[in-house]
Amino acid sequence: MTLRRWARACVLGALAFSACVGGRATPVGVAAGSRSLDGAAILERTCATCHDLGGLTAYSDYWGEPEWRSMVETMIGYGARLTPEEVSALSRYLAVEYGTAAGP
Repeated sequence: MTLRRWARACVLGALAFSACVGGRATPVGVAAGSRSLDGAAILERTCATCHDLGGLTAYSDYWGEPEWRSMVETMIGYGARLTPEEVSALSRYLAVEYGTAAGP
């Protein structure tokens, strides 16, 4: 593991450690089962409540969908509430918008 990758892993570990755990399963006013599978909406609804999303671009040349999926699953361990379909949609979105799938 390179120093750069190790440093990024430490930053992500710190983010994971500081994640909030008290989020709602479904936002107020939204019926269960009607939540959007739009990755941007999921990111805003489930991640931005606890995290500043400005640092996501730091992973554009480093993380693909498997790495993003792993991080999303880690956040579920800290209390993020996502369905399996939302995990897939969010992981794909992050890989395309903020990961190696974004292209040059």
